[in-house]
Amino acid sequence: SARLRNAKSARKVAEAAPAGGGLDVDPRDRRRIEELAQRLAHYRAEYSAGTPLVSDAAYDALEDELRGLDPAHPLLARVGSPVLVEAWDKARHVIPMGSLNKVVSEQELLDWAERCDELLHRQGEAAISGALFVAEKLDGISVELLYRDGLFVDGITRGDGEVGERISANVARMRGVPRAIADRRPMSVRGEIILRSSDMAEHFPGVTSPRNAAAGTARRLDGQGNEHLTVLVYDLAGDFGLASEQHKFAMLRRLGFATPNTFTGTVAEVLGLHSRYAAALRDGLDYEIDGLVVRADRLEAQQRLGDVNRRPRGAVAFKFASPAKVTRVLSVDWDTGPSGRVTPVAEVEPVHL
Repeated sequence: SARLRNAKSARKVAEAAPAGGGLDVDPRDRRRIEELAQRLAHYRAEYSAGTPLVSDAAYDALEDELRGLDPAHPLLARVGSPVLVEAWDKARHVIPMGSLNKVVSEQELLDWAERCDELLHRQGEAAISGALFVAEKLDGISVELLYRDGLFVDGITRGDGEVGERISANVARMRGVPRAIADRRPMSVRGEIILRSSDMAEHFPGVTSPRNAAAGTARRLDGQGNEHLTVLVYDLAGDFGLASEQHKFAMLRRLGFATPNTFTGTVAEVLGLHSRYAAALRDGLDYEIDGLVVRADRLEAQQRLGDVNRRPRGAVAFKFASPAKVTRVLSVDWDTGPSGRVTPVAEVEPVHL
């Protein structure tokens, strides 16, 4: 069948067309990044000592340049005095933060793309399977960043999708969250709070789960440790006159946000890319991902495809296979419950996943 031929051709694809993003910086910019970081650190110290060396405008210009070259640079995390709170307030999202349908095999992705193409064909619209947008599916804590008049005003956890916790004081200390952007329109930016593997090793000794550490740290009432977390953004809610996911991510990066790595390609190229991530690319990242998010690149196509049960038809999470290891059963205990039912419980040798 045509789908089988597509699956076979996907294995021969070297990689989909990269569109940038991620936490890596251009090696050609490293010297300038180091120079900017040193100057800004010096200017901050002198300012705190009451002997400012440059004007606020000059300082802001240098900081904006650093953010453009390396949005997640540690110096850009605001490490001010901890903000003590007794509890986090609840806050309603401007636009509900829903979830995605999942696919776990090549055939399921092909079936999804075929269904989307068929629905669009009925409407006289072009297929999406030849123009897909892919972003790494981050394994962290979802958060909504709100901006008003170009200033960061709120950071709200996903919660139940409708209402989350307002942890703005902590989010403001995280890397990748500009305190000001060059766009004064009200803006809701969606992102993921992550703990990079390198930061976990340096600042969270003994911790083995970056996701659990990120979740706990992000909700700390004293704010401690949030300067070691990073927010990577992956979506922009609302109508900004953009035609595609490529334009959306270009806008986010231009405004100074850090994003996951993204790619564009056909459905066959996406299958090949997923295989490469599962085999090698995933292990080379400094942060955890559990799949790839695959979307129709054209935003108009996404709108025409609509939602089903509050989940968009035009996007899916293409998950990686769950990790597994072989272990050994040490013993079987028989547990008697309150009703008298006896259940065997196996004790196994611990293994690290």
